Amino acid sequence: MHLEPYDSPTFLAQKDKYMFGLSLPELMIALGVAAAWFLVLLMFPIGVMFRLILVIPVTGVSLALLFVKISGISIPGYLTLSLVRMFRSPSYEESAESLLGGDPAWLALQEQRALGQSSRLSFLRRGKKMAGEAVTQEREAEIRAEASRQANEGAVAVERMARDAVRTLMKGR
Repeated sequence: MHLEPYDSPTFLAQKDKYMFGLSLPELMIALGVAAAWFLVLLMFPIGVMFRLILVIPVTGVSLALLFVKISGISIPGYLTLSLVRMFRSPSYEESAESLLGGDPAWLALQEQRALGQSSRLSFLRRGKKMAGEAVTQEREAEIRAEASRQANEGAVAVERMARDAVRTLMKGR
């Protein structure tokens, strides 16, 4: 069965822009932010005209912080991700060890260390620990190299993010 060609409307999958290039939800957020700043400025003993003069730039800066996207993520999104990262413990160390070593010897060594530290007679096991320390030092060097590589990648990502931020600010929106 042959279907005839047709023209697809161009507005599908795009948000409608109402005022200043803002969609309706963004416009409502902008009005809410402006009203909140105006209410905050009501607490100061200044004139109404001076309040209005202050509300406009403060609201503009607040909306720029809310709506400007750097590499596809808004500034509050970056802040949220950085806060989450500070409180989350890394879970890649054991999997990195398993991938680098290819065997569960590292996990066995960690269990042996845990048992050795809790025992009162751990000084008798020093000979066994010396053999395991060479493997441990090699693994630690590999982990340091991996951490250094990840730090370098993070620095490059931050540099790119800063470039994108400057480009975004220079272009407008």
